[in-house]
Amino acid sequence: MKVEFAEESALFGGLPFFAEQEGPLWQPLGASAAASDERISDFVLIPHIRAEASLGAGADCYANDDIIGHLAFKSVWLQKKRLNPKFLALIDAVGDSMAPTIGDGDLLLVDLRQKEPLDNRIFVIRMDQQLYAKRLRFQPGNKLVIQSDNPHSPAFAMDRAESAGVDILGRVVWAGKDL
Repeated sequence: MKVEFAEESALFGGLPFFAEQEGPLWQPLGASAAASDERISDFVLIPHIRAEASLGAGADCYANDDIIGHLAFKSVWLQKKRLNPKFLALIDAVGDSMAPTIGDGDLLLVDLRQKEPLDNRIFVIRMDQQLYAKRLRFQPGNKLVIQSDNPHSPAFAMDRAESAGVDILGRVVWAGKDL
């Protein structure tokens, strides 16, 4: 692939732009060239489920897990993180109680195998048929604190023995966002 840069362009704020190229700089997943087939095999498609994890007041659980799309992740990256693609799902985040860590409209990659609470990690939990993405913290006296990262959103604590109404669906391992 040959790429040459042109003179600075006033249209792009003085930044160089691509003046000439031979072949595309990117190829869609369905490209048929042998080289692109090799690159496709380096990726795994993770399903985007029609579900929303509320960062605030809760989001209704849907009756089924409709797949609304997929997002490709590098196999090597998943292996480094020790993530099994068979147990991963993408869901949408709504609300602002986890800002600045997670924002409204972010896409969350959830490891559905990780259901045991870990201190100071973010999990998707279900309470009263509502989904939430919240940080879980442990406190002395066998207390579990469900906390938001936004300081304006209150945390609440419960005895871990009495947390039967809280289902941990999985741990949030990545968030994608628009800038």
